[in-house]
Order: sequence, then structure tokens, then C-alpha cells
Amino acid sequence: MEKYTPLFIEESQRTKQFRRVIVRKTIQLMRQHPKASDEEIQTMAENEAVQICDLCVESSFEEGTRPLIEQYFLTEKEGQRRNHVGRFFLHKLEDQLKGPLFKECLFPLLADSVKSLLGEEKYDIYTGRIKAFLQEMGQQGMSYNESMDSQPAYEIMEEIIGEYLKEMKSFPKFQEQLKSQIDDALGTYQSKNPEKVVNIDKNVQLIFDKFMHSLEINS
Repeated sequence: MEKYTPLFIEESQRTKQFRRVIVRKTIQLMRQHPKASDEEIQTMAENEAVQICDLCVESSFEEGTRPLIEQYFLTEKEGQRRNHVGRFFLHKLEDQLKGPLFKECLFPLLADSVKSLLGEEKYDIYTGRIKAFLQEMGQQGMSYNESMDSQPAYEIMEEIIGEYLKEMKSFPKFQEQLKSQIDDALGTYQSKNPEKVVNIDKNVQLIFDKFMHSLEINS
């Protein structure tokens, strides 16, 4: 393909990040909707592009300020800011940990368990690495979720999971502690959702075994 030389070099540089976001959003839509027709993908992509183009135009009036594209597309959600490591830890496990009990009840517990097991020093090291990684991806126009689905992110996730599994096997007492926490979490969930039947005695071991299996296959 012949390389195109922009007519407006300065504007081309200013809008580079916007263009990259549009391209990445379109690719993401195609991956998320593999059965969608070209027309459907085009409609969804145009809906995304309208907001991006508005921001692009608006940013031209605010020289010297932080690009609005970063404020809108690359700002992390509050929950993501609080526990990067726990979020990365769970991301690769989610395919195996399906069901309402995990999503509605146990994910926060499992995410918080990373710091408890690995210790504050290791946890802070991973936090620093992830923040640096996300900042680099953000500069390339990638959103938080897009960054998490990249190969470098998967490598960090596998490292965290492997470290977690190694520590878990080394400390049987932590395994019992985690089972107890799962038991408590299920009890709280049951009390808040009396219409949902939760067999706590049966589910604690099943959930723990499923969690351990997910660690084994993702480390």
C-alpha cells in the first residue's frame, strides 16, 4: 500500500491518538461480534466514532491541556484503581470461574486474597509494574480492557497466578483460611438473597477445588 503524506502535518500529529482509538475500537468490535455483518459492524463503529470525533474537535480548542481522549477513554474505573493486581489475577481465571456465586459473591474476596497471600512487598511490586504497563499502553491509545487482553498483560497475569499457586501450596493454613472466608461470604450472600438457595456446606469445597483447578491451568 502506497504511503499517504498528510496535507496538514501538525493536525495529523494531534489527531494520531484519536485515529488509533477508532481503529482499535473497530477491531475490538469485530472480535466481540464475529457473526455480525459488515453493515452491523459499520453501524457500531460509527456510533463509537461519533464520540471520538467530538472529542477530537473539542481538543483542538484546548491547547496545552491534557488530551481529552485520555480523560474519556483511558481513565481507569474506581474499582480498577484500587486493586490492579487483584483484577489482573482474576482476569485469566474468569473463564473457569463462571456462575453467579463467583461473580456476585466471591470475586472481591479472591482478588483481595492476593495481597494477603503474597505479602505487601510483592503486591506493591506487581502494582508498580502494572501501573507502568497501563501507562505505556495508554500512551499507545489502548483502553484499560484492551490492555488487559494483550500478550504482555497475560504474561504478568500468569506470573501472579504462578506465584499465588506456589505460595498457596506452601501454606496449608492459608487454604483453610480461604475456605473459611468462602464459607462466610456464601453465608452473607445467602442472608442478602434469601430467595436463592445456596448449599453452603456442599459449595465451599466445590468452589475451592474449582478455584485451585483454575490456578493450575492458568499458571
